[in-house]
Amino acid sequence: MNKKKLIAKMSELVESHNTLQRELELAKRENGELKTLVKTLTEQLAQTNKAKKEEKEVSEPIQTSKPEPKAEAPVACEPKEKVILADTVMEYGSVAIGKIVQESIKYSGIVSASDNKKELLNLIMGKGEIAKNEIYTITQCDSSEETKRELIDAQLNETLDYFKSIAGQI
Repeated sequence: MNKKKLIAKMSELVESHNTLQRELELAKRENGELKTLVKTLTEQLAQTNKAKKEEKEVSEPIQTSKPEPKAEAPVACEPKEKVILADTVMEYGSVAIGKIVQESIKYSGIVSASDNKKELLNLIMGKGEIAKNEIYTITQCDSSEETKRELIDAQLNETLDYFKSIAGQI
């Protein structure tokens, strides 16, 4: 390779590195904001639960028998209307979203070196956004914590497999 091609390639790599660095900083900022939101929502949930408990103690008579356990809903995930979860499931979802952001940056770097990078980058970024939305929706549904974790894991694995398949098209 002659010097001009090496310099051009080096400039391209530096530009690609700088772009990825900016995306990483943005992801870190977003992660920090999500952590703050999770903390705020956790505090709100604790206050709401405390108020409900106090209200229940005042308004309900003491039960002498155990109530029958409620049957778990099937895997279908319908969003809740009133209560926003801000517990370990929300944190679990936040970690999964962070992983998706990290992997999208990683695979964007891989794809950036290819010729048809614009189309493939759009596929990666679009899938990442869709997956983040799906995970958030899962955290808001009215299912058991275990079911939510399984659904989040499935969404994460599906997204990472998709990223790998995009990188495989290079």
